[in-house]
Amino acid sequence: MAVTSRLGIAGLLLLFTGCTAAGVASVETPERSDSGRPTTGDTSTADGTTEDVLGDGSGSSADTTADGSAAEDASVVDSGSGSDATSDAVEDASDGSADGPVICATTTAPAVPAILPADIIWVVDNSLSMQEEVTAVSANLNRFANFIIASGIDAQVVMVSNDDPTVGDGKYHVCVPPPLSATAAGVCPLGRDLDGERYYHERVTIEGVSSSNTRTNALTAIVSGYPNYRSRLRPGATTHIVVVSDDDSAITAAEFDAQLAGLAPGFLRRPIVHSIVTRDATELESNMDGCVVAGCPCGYRVGTEYLGLSAATGGIVQSICAADWGPVSDAIAAAVVETTSVPCSYAIPSPGGGLSVNPEQVNVYSAAAGERTLIPNVADASACGPEPGWYYDNPAAPRTLELCNASCVSVTGSVEIDFGCDTVKR
Repeated sequence: MAVTSRLGIAGLLLLFTGCTAAGVASVETPERSDSGRPTTGDTSTADGTTEDVLGDGSGSSADTTADGSAAEDASVVDSGSGSDATSDAVEDASDGSADGPVICATTTAPAVPAILPADIIWVVDNSLSMQEEVTAVSANLNRFANFIIASGIDAQVVMVSNDDPTVGDGKYHVCVPPPLSATAAGVCPLGRDLDGERYYHERVTIEGVSSSNTRTNALTAIVSGYPNYRSRLRPGATTHIVVVSDDDSAITAAEFDAQLAGLAPGFLRRPIVHSIVTRDATELESNMDGCVVAGCPCGYRVGTEYLGLSAATGGIVQSICAADWGPVSDAIAAAVVETTSVPCSYAIPSPGGGLSVNPEQVNVYSAAAGERTLIPNVADASACGPEPGWYYDNPAAPRTLELCNASCVSVTGSVEIDFGCDTVKR
C-alpha cells in the first residue's frame, strides 16, 4: 500500500476542529468496546459531535462553535482561485492534479490511562556471589506482586532461576513463598516452590559471563525457556523482564534482540528490560551490602549489556548494592503500573459532499510535544510485531482502521489520522 508522508492539498487546507469555549481543540474521551480495547468512531469534539471538515453538512457541528452559533470562516484558507473554498477543493480532488486528494476528515484521540495485563519475567543469577541478592528477591517478590495487583493489574510472574537446594552444586536457589506461589507455608527457604495461578518457575541455574554453558546465561535462558513459559504470556499484556545479577551478560544486547526476534510466535512487542545490576566501576570498588564475604565488593562486573537493554527499552535501573530491597522492588513495580494506551480501533468516516475516503491515501501519526511521527501501515494483524503499525479490518472494503498492540501501548501523546478522499463517480 502506498502511504504518503504528507497529503498534498490543491492550494488550500480545510481543517475545522471542535473547540471549547476557551478556544482549545478538544476530543471526547472514547468509550471502551466490549472486548476491553478502547475504540472511537468519527472525529469528535468535546460534545460528542463529528467534525465535518468540508463543511458540507454531513457532520453535525463542525461549522459551529461550542455554544452552537455559526463559526467564522477564518479557519478556511482561500487559495485565491474562487470565493467558494469547498468547491475548489472538490474540483481539485476530481481533476487528477498532482496536488493529490483533499484531506476530507481528521481524527485525533489522546492517550488515556489503561489497565493492561502485565507479564513479568524475573531472571536471577544463582552464582556463589549472589547469596544476599537471591535471599532478597525471594523475600520481596510477594511484595512486588502485591504492589502491582493492588493497582488493579492482572499480573503473571515468571521466575527463571535455580530452585533446587539438593543438587549439591553450591549455587543459591530461589524459593518464593505463598501467596504468589502455591507452596505450603514454611517450605521456603529450604524447600522448592510450586507453580501457582499467577506464578511459574522455569527451573534452570543462571550464571554470569564466565559460564561455559550459554544456556545458563540470563538472556539466553529467557530465549531457551520460552517454549516452557509461553503459555503464561498474554497477547494483550505488556511484557517486562527483570534481570538480577552482579555480573555482565555472556551475549550482547543486539544478540539477545536477534534471538527474541527468532521466537515463534514470540513477543508481540519488545519487552521492557529492568536491571538490578552493578551500575558502574565505583560499585565494583565499594565495600557495600551486597557481599558474601566481609570486605568484598558488591559487584563482580558492571552489567553493561543489561544497562544497554534498559536504556533502549525505557526500563528502570537499580543498584544490586542496595541494603534495603523493598524500595528496589517497589520502583520496578511502579514502572510496570505506569502504562498508557490509546484507542486501538477507528471507524472510517463518511465525509459526504460527493467525496469518499481513499484507503490508499490515509496517514496515521503518533503526536507528542508538537511533533508527529508516521506510524507505518502493515498488511493485517498477523503482520504486527514489536514495533508500531496499523492495518485495515478488511483491506478490500475497510470499515475500521486498527492499531497494532504495540502502537496502543507505545503512544503517550495522541494518535492523529488524516483521511484523503476522492470524488464519488456517479
